[in-house]
Amino acid sequence: MGVNGFELLDIAKKKKIIPVMLTAHALSVESTVKSFKKGAVYFLPKDEMHNIVAHLTDMLRAAAKGESLWARWLEKFDEYYERRFGPHWKDKDKDFWDKLPYVT
Repeated sequence: MGVNGFELLDIAKKKKIIPVMLTAHALSVESTVKSFKKGAVYFLPKDEMHNIVAHLTDMLRAAAKGESLWARWLEKFDEYYERRFGPHWKDKDKDFWDKLPYVT
């Protein structure tokens, strides 16, 4: 709150910290895409904060195996976003989602 998450994302990348976005008010398809384009490896909505340990553990395990973290994120949140934003939530950024690296 009161912090620009995208500025923190830039700082995390410069410091070689795995950037994970946590959001309360900025949940939108646009902010999700922007986060991934700027280098975030995960985007966690407020509704899922209670599961943060499970999400981060899963993310770190996937990273250790060399799996695509975006693909892992999409597996977990595709249905969530569909419920929240409708069945065509990826249509506006179709190119981005089609080029998503499903395998590293």
